[in-house]
Amino acid sequence: MKKLFLTNYEYISNSDLPVNLLRRSPQPDYPLHSHEFSELVIVYAGHGVQITADGDYEVSCGDVFVVDCMMSHGYRDTAGLKLVNIIFDLKNLESPLSDLPLFPSFHLLFSLSGKLKPTSSPRVGLRLNDAQIETVMAVVDAMETELLDKPVGYRMMLTAQFMQLATLLIRCYEHQPQSEQNSQVTGLAAVLGYINRNYRKKITLKELASFANMSESSLNRMFHLAVKESPINYCNQLRIHKAIILLLNTELSVSEIATTTGFEDSNYFSRSFRQIIGESPRQYRMNNCPAE
Repeated sequence: MKKLFLTNYEYISNSDLPVNLLRRSPQPDYPLHSHEFSELVIVYAGHGVQITADGDYEVSCGDVFVVDCMMSHGYRDTAGLKLVNIIFDLKNLESPLSDLPLFPSFHLLFSLSGKLKPTSSPRVGLRLNDAQIETVMAVVDAMETELLDKPVGYRMMLTAQFMQLATLLIRCYEHQPQSEQNSQVTGLAAVLGYINRNYRKKITLKELASFANMSESSLNRMFHLAVKESPINYCNQLRIHKAIILLLNTELSVSEIATTTGFEDSNYFSRSFRQIIGESPRQYRMNNCPAE
């Protein structure tokens, strides 16, 4: 059977509104598929099996997980399974979410959920209790009302509600019993939060491994499995990304931006920028900032 591919055009038709909501009540069996967008899944009734390219997971009421863009997944053996798919484009929501990557719980849900194989048990995801489901679903219901009625300012309201929902779920993660969390995965999430908080400083693999209470080789292996690159490369990518924001939104010089984003000198910054982006910081600024 040919795998389905779902596009942003079909499900996020308005670029000014990078959030959509689809309630599946019930969710039927559905073949393997992937999509351009990411999907926050909240299971509020029933049970079933989520199938992925790397293996299968049992899902049931209270499970919350993120299906990253391009990840193949589907459902089988569903029995009264009811869920909400909240479709979002993380790139276009990055500014409102800017503080959340500082916290490990954000990475447990949004960066690592679905990124590691089922052998990394328990599953990387969140399990809500009954009271938490009620609180979370109240926000979901409010989002659905905004989408259906489209009152004045509904785009702004929906974005704010998604921020509220993301924050609620991350707070729930903070209160999840440690016995339900995989120690290596929580260590990896802690490293991601640490890098996002400290990217302006010099960071070494030895320092990160010590912080995560893992060997350097184990951290490298886990990082490659989940993030598809090394911790140091991730740190440099983050620095370049922060530099792009400064290039486009400030009048700081290239040397000042290099220092601000944690690079040792402007020459190394320019070489790294060109290697990742394909042009120099000055060229990027000239090509992407409209002339006054």
